[in-house]
Amino acid sequence: MIKDILKSVCNSLHVEPKRLFATNKEEYVDARALACQLLAEEGLTDSEIARLFSVSRQCVNKLKNNFKGRCQCKWTLRMAYRKLHEEYCKKRE
Repeated sequence: MIKDILKSVCNSLHVEPKRLFATNKEEYVDARALACQLLAEEGLTDSEIARLFSVSRQCVNKLKNNFKGRCQCKWTLRMAYRKLHEEYCKKRE
């Protein structure tokens, strides 16, 4: 499930999976924020996501807390979230 979400996020936002955690370019930060949000909705805790991303729990918390604002400003991020949220919510049911 985790690998599927990360792969889907990278495909939706057209970023390279190998660079997802290696750069702070805006499009990669958006991809990390989207992945973080989807993983949290799947039931992973901040600590689990932090271990997966090799970042602090506070960093994960910041990504989650700022996600709504990012979506309001960026149409592509908002559309990717809607699509992936719907896709993974249906898989849960």
